[in-house]
Amino acid sequence: MPYFYLPTIIKERNVADLTTIISLTAGISACFLIIAHQAEWAIIFIAIAFYLDFLDGYLARKIGISSDFGKQLDSFADIINYLIFSGLFIQQFLNFNNLIALLSVAIMIICGALRLARFNLNGLTEIKKEKYHQGLIVPYINLVIISLYFLSIYLNQKIVFLCPIIVIIISWLMISDLKMKKIKNHLIPITIAAFFICLSIIRLTS
Repeated sequence: MPYFYLPTIIKERNVADLTTIISLTAGISACFLIIAHQAEWAIIFIAIAFYLDFLDGYLARKIGISSDFGKQLDSFADIINYLIFSGLFIQQFLNFNNLIALLSVAIMIICGALRLARFNLNGLTEIKKEKYHQGLIVPYINLVIISLYFLSIYLNQKIVFLCPIIVIIISWLMISDLKMKKIKNHLIPITIAAFFICLSIIRLTS
């Protein structure tokens, strides 16, 4: 009997699944950095998680290694990287009232989980050879929350009072029947993530 046993669930993972696992690791690290009150480092790590999340889907399609297991793993990573991260970030850095923050975060996480479950079951909708998501995709919550954080720093601290309202609106959009065209050019979200990294580095070095 070998001294080291590698479980089948690990041995059977492909390169896309391993990329998802690394993305999840970066997301978990970002959550711990939030708890440690390291907002800028948390943003850098979650941006890395976002890039890896984009990469795992690209690899799965390019190499033709998409699987049901990979889809489920990706959804679990999305819950950590986007919903739990945003919830913790709101509580630590955009919180003006604990009860209001708790309610808005709970609504966001529940709606996000419902949206991911629906996507796993139904996938994309095809209309006239164009593919559409049903409801707002989950990564947008990170974009909004991090934008609010920097706006509260560079523009006006009172912007945090808008956070619960914006979060609830986004939560509703995630579970709505809104048809959102699948993004073919990821240059814009990639550039925004790079912009957030630059802002975080500037604040860390200033």
